[in-house]
Amino acid sequence: MSTKPILVLGLGNLLRSDEGVGIHVVRELSQKRLPETVDVVDGGTLGAELIGAIQGRKKVFLVDAMRTDAAPGSVLRVPFGELKPDISRSMSVHGTGVGELLYCCGNLIPRPEIVIYGIVPKLIDRWSMNLTSVVQSRISSIISVILDEITTGEAPRGISLPRQSLSQ
Repeated sequence: MSTKPILVLGLGNLLRSDEGVGIHVVRELSQKRLPETVDVVDGGTLGAELIGAIQGRKKVFLVDAMRTDAAPGSVLRVPFGELKPDISRSMSVHGTGVGELLYCCGNLIPRPEIVIYGIVPKLIDRWSMNLTSVVQSRISSIISVILDEITTGEAPRGISLPRQSLSQ
């Protein structure tokens, strides 16, 4: 079985409200008609264990809840090269698992182009399988921009992580 060149990898914990947004996104995305070059994977809360799913790809989209000072529900796009070494651990709401995954990705040869799409969560510290309404309302938007980037090969305009958001 050959590896498809593009991977959309959703990360998150469905039991912790908005922390599960990456999983909700890939579940909905997998119901759409996608180009044959695209795989969609639910990575759950795994970290470095996902390196095998990433290796050999041309482009990888990681979708996750992202901790920043932006408003809840904000959709953010961060190219891998713009991450600072410690940022990958502090931005994700999963802690070290995603940080380890990003560290491993940085050591892949050849390294795929990696783009992180995040939605700023409103609620992650309570047990719930439901997204908050502000985050739920953004799922179609993030799917739309990911699909646009897949089909055009170009990054969307107006979706980025403000520099001040990167410091915590």
